[in-house]
Amino acid sequence: NAVYMRQDEREMIYEINRLRSDPPRYAKYFVAVQLKNALEVYNAEGRGDSSYSITTSYQDNKIIGVDTNWHFSNEEELHALQTLYDTLMHLKPLSILQPDEGIYKACIKHAKNRAAAGSFDHMGTDGSWPWDRILKYSPMMEDGNENLAMNGNAPVSVIVMQLLNDANINGYGHR
Repeated sequence: NAVYMRQDEREMIYEINRLRSDPPRYAKYFVAVQLKNALEVYNAEGRGDSSYSITTSYQDNKIIGVDTNWHFSNEEELHALQTLYDTLMHLKPLSILQPDEGIYKACIKHAKNRAAAGSFDHMGTDGSWPWDRILKYSPMMEDGNENLAMNGNAPVSVIVMQLLNDANINGYGHR
């Protein structure tokens, strides 16, 4: 009934709830396919190209540290998917995500703000964080966070996998 959302946005909520309602099933039917593909690539091509990821630490909306971690692309993809699969296989069902018009408005404003700035980040150009924006637009919420995903016209299942597969993210913390 979230008529303020586009159809693809409602489909995203539905897909996230498929995951949340039965994590082991999601692992078996969606993550396992990605894991199998990653293993085939790893076996055929080896560890992959050397690359790195950067993690930025903030305090009081100021950058206090930047960490660089080096890894091999195929090896990292395989490891990220294996740990994701293992985590989901042991995860109990989570509460269903309900759309909220206030949060939706906060997300749209943030997306426009970041697009205008030409960057993709959780911190707004005004120094705001997800929980700041969520509480402003939906004050009944106690706290909040956001998922940032950008993948053109990809199916929502691909975008959800992008959010779950934290390859190149330190500690796989986005899951």
